[in-house]
Amino acid sequence: MYDIAVSLCRRRAALCAAACLWLAGCDYDRFGDPAPPAGDAALPNLLLGELAGFYRGKPVAITEDIVVTGYVATSDSAGNFFRTLVIDDGTGALELKLGLYDLYATYPPGRRIVVRAQGLTLGADQGVLQLGLRAAPASGYETEYLGHRAVVDRYVARDTAYRRVAPLDATIAALARIAPGRLVRLAGLRYDADTAACWAGERSPVTGNPLTAYRQFRDRTGDTVLVATSGYAAFAAGPIPQGSLTLTGILLRGKAGSRERLMLKLRDTDDVQPE
Repeated sequence: MYDIAVSLCRRRAALCAAACLWLAGCDYDRFGDPAPPAGDAALPNLLLGELAGFYRGKPVAITEDIVVTGYVATSDSAGNFFRTLVIDDGTGALELKLGLYDLYATYPPGRRIVVRAQGLTLGADQGVLQLGLRAAPASGYETEYLGHRAVVDRYVARDTAYRRVAPLDATIAALARIAPGRLVRLAGLRYDADTAACWAGERSPVTGNPLTAYRQFRDRTGDTVLVATSGYAAFAAGPIPQGSLTLTGILLRGKAGSRERLMLKLRDTDDVQPE
């Protein structure tokens, strides 16, 4: 945790210096003109890209007073994201394991979120940086859901700022250089099969529960990417459009079968556009 503390101190010093210069330049020492508070709770002291540097393959307990912010990039309205949301500040992305339902009603896409991370655990899943509670050793996950509104409100707050997260235009070949969790857009894709198919639909032979499906798409150069769709998504049974498509989604890096693959996770069918 020492390196987090050192980086945080440096970050605070830089932000304070920038705030002092901004206030001086705006002539806020005039009587009757109140200056904005230097300790604004919405002011981050770490960027998400910087926070990512502290995760090194195993969970990290956050003991410092770290504040991060970002704009909501996802929506659980169609059920492909479940009890989590992803925020993006332009330098990186972070998944918040809130553990509540219908998050899109409280944290709609584009709303700025302020997170006080002290007391939470930093982890990752499918390559995406996460914040949540400390997971039990036998859970198989690195973080756990906050799970209750009172707990969520202790760490997470909505800001009044609003800005739609613009997807990063990329090619499949360039995805390896983009951090998982970022919203990306890929053009010129075709479903890599001759027969029509739906986004998901398989069920577990043991429990009968819907399974996540992985559909492969290919670009004009022959490179491939998977699209991961939960069997519980509202569009799971919908057909995959034929022809050339532009797909937008959250970038993941995870296993499909025995191989680690890059994949997209769509938010809803608006993320699928024919060309």
